[in-house]
Amino acid sequence: MNKKILLQLIIVFIIILLSLAFFFKFLKKDEEKLVQEEIINSESGANLIKDLEYSAIDKQGNSYVIKAKSGKVESEQSEIIYMNDVKAKIVFNNNKNIFISADNAIYNGSNFNTNFEGNVVANYEKHIVNSNKLDLLFTINLAVVYDNLIYTNPFTKLLADRMEIDLITKTSKISMNDTKKKILLNYKN
Repeated sequence: MNKKILLQLIIVFIIILLSLAFFFKFLKKDEEKLVQEEIINSESGANLIKDLEYSAIDKQGNSYVIKAKSGKVESEQSEIIYMNDVKAKIVFNNNKNIFISADNAIYNGSNFNTNFEGNVVANYEKHIVNSNKLDLLFTINLAVVYDNLIYTNPFTKLLADRMEIDLITKTSKISMNDTKKKILLNYKN
């Protein structure tokens, strides 16, 4: 084959490879990728996983990373993962972060919704929320914190039954389950 034609084919091949690399690196959004998982064993239709991490990027450029010491996947519902000793991080496109830790979580790999349970702590700048449960509902851009809710910041301590946080506007709605009870609010000087 002529050297000139061979050189042209190599250049075209390199251009195609670079185009594909650019597409997968910068243009492909709203995907979930399994970063690391090690299947320990299989018993009763469930796979046990050690040291797992999932990450996702939404259409607005926000990223979500969830890590766990261990997890279990049921073979009937492979998109649902039951996690233990969980840490999560939401990085908004304005570089603001929310850090979440919990004893357990149920992660839905198809829509990224996550239900945290047990010793839940969420940190956003100087805002700290402690509760027994926190539901991240990415399908409707909402975080719901409930069951023994304690909210603190440098000036305030608040006790309530439920807090809903809009993940887009960062506004919150705080309420009690029993309308006869009142939200307890302590202001610190």
